[in-house]
Amino acid sequence: MNNELHEEQKKFFSLIINDNNQSVFFTGCAGTGKTFLLKKLIEHYQTYTNKCVYVTASTGIAASHIGGTTIYSFAGIGQGKFPNPWIALALAKRKRSRQWKEGDILFIDEISMVDADLFELLDFIGRRIRGEDNYELYKKPFGGLRLIITGDFYQLPPISTKKQKEITDNKNNIINNNNECFRYCFESNLWKEHITIQYELRYIHRQKDEKFIRLLNKIRKLGSYIDEETEEQIESMMRPLENLPEEIVPTKLYCTNIDVERENTKQLKKLKDKEIKIYEMGEEFENEDYRKQLKDSCLAEQILRLKKGAQVMLIRNLDVEKGLVNGRIGIVKDFDSENDFYPIVHFSNGITMTIEPITWNLFDYELLISKKQTKKRYQNGEYKNTNIKNNDNNDYTELEIKASCTQLPLKLAWAITIHKSQGMTIDYLQIRLDNAFEKGQVYVALSRGISMNQIQILTFDRQKIKND
Repeated sequence: MNNELHEEQKKFFSLIINDNNQSVFFTGCAGTGKTFLLKKLIEHYQTYTNKCVYVTASTGIAASHIGGTTIYSFAGIGQGKFPNPWIALALAKRKRSRQWKEGDILFIDEISMVDADLFELLDFIGRRIRGEDNYELYKKPFGGLRLIITGDFYQLPPISTKKQKEITDNKNNIINNNNECFRYCFESNLWKEHITIQYELRYIHRQKDEKFIRLLNKIRKLGSYIDEETEEQIESMMRPLENLPEEIVPTKLYCTNIDVERENTKQLKKLKDKEIKIYEMGEEFENEDYRKQLKDSCLAEQILRLKKGAQVMLIRNLDVEKGLVNGRIGIVKDFDSENDFYPIVHFSNGITMTIEPITWNLFDYELLISKKQTKKRYQNGEYKNTNIKNNDNNDYTELEIKASCTQLPLKLAWAITIHKSQGMTIDYLQIRLDNAFEKGQVYVALSRGISMNQIQILTFDRQKIKND
């Protein structure tokens, strides 16, 4: 496992697994491999320890990248917006009491999109459920649940609005009731007291162009306070891209879904071939709530329309060693008449292959043991392979599939939203920098690219480049 990690990642990996009690936060700019390291830590704890681990992220899209669920689903609190924390506690106890009590480690990816209110609410719930019969756990943050969290606070911030905030102390007394809104979770006193171990990844894997890396770092940390050199570098990318692979056009990054849908529909209609192949998602679900949870965490289209010549993007890693990864761009060359007319895609790295449907699952009880059907569990001094569904052994929990969907792991890729591009590496980009409306959007958009030579900036407004 460690052979796949960079030396810097190996160092942090060892530090984290050798400290079994302290909660940890590690960060780094875009492209430093935060999520990759997180996945290796998850794999370690699931495979080589007897720890009960829960894998979560702040958004459904981020959760799908690590084989987890949203933090809201784990906690059992819907979208987590409650006027009173006791209502959230009652809901969590009814829906997720068992996993709150059994958990040892909680992984959270994209922590920057978790605001202070939610962070404190999770602590409030954790103390009261886990400490219900154990006062020592009640006194500990999150009821003694260890947090291993990652993210970049210079990227997309929490989606929140200023509202009246009620804060309670450990004796359940209201200690603050005002209009203060922390916004970022690291501004909470809870963070300052509990997340005492913090690491920063510095080695960048996505970009190799030092000039581009310096530009991204300036935009990441300085926001609109950019100097003349930075502005000149941005303006130097306001030109058409050259030497594109055959038939590939740059993917446009937009801030809103409506712009993306308009662009992709327009480009699909422009293709000369009139025949459209339609692939409808196959679904099985217990109820609409489970269906919605799965849809929120999955990039797959309900109905995917393709033609020959359509530009598409992979939305799942198919073969990392071959470069068939999330974000890889390709062109539909034909449809496989011997294999249900699935699309034959020629990708930008030169590989051509038929893309077949895959299945996304949502499990009710998120004792997430990767997506495998077996795992190694430490028992009586040795590791044993044990089926997830093992009703004869109380040490394991049956994972029931509550919803599933099957679809081609492709999206039309003439355009995509900045939000959905987070975590992706995209080969060729066209970006508008004059319509960003949220802090960190410009940085996230630019950092999806590989080099300045593979990015075209269409419009630029320095006032839109902002960070806190």
